[in-house]
Amino acid sequence: MLEARGFASPALGGDLVYSVYLPPGYARERGPYRVLYLLHPSDPVVKWSTDLVLQRPDRLEEPRGRDVVDAVHWIPFVTFWQVTFDLPFALDVPAGHGHSYSREYVDGWLAVLGPDGAGAGEWDAARTEQLRDVIAPM
Repeated sequence: MLEARGFASPALGGDLVYSVYLPPGYARERGPYRVLYLLHPSDPVVKWSTDLVLQRPDRLEEPRGRDVVDAVHWIPFVTFWQVTFDLPFALDVPAGHGHSYSREYVDGWLAVLGPDGAGAGEWDAARTEQLRDVIAPM
């Protein structure tokens, strides 16, 4: 089932319309589907846009993220190419930076879903670390 949705976006100066695919059997009475977004301030993948060629990104008006230096600024054309050239190296960075999210999926989903299923009483920090090791061994 495909549903059209939208919301007012002050940043875009108008409404943003999007489509949402809902899987077969989706029922609102079962509760909302949960979604997790992970984002590092230094991730060039989420910052890349052809708009960088001629438009200064709004994010430069916000406080810098924990792993973004204050010296970062926008230069027409130059910033687009800098971010473009960063893309192939986005995964070759320490965990917690760039586009390297592997071990953080566990913490993110744990925060969104919580260990509410069978065996929830047995879930602890040791099991969380064990799951991190299965998903992304160090």
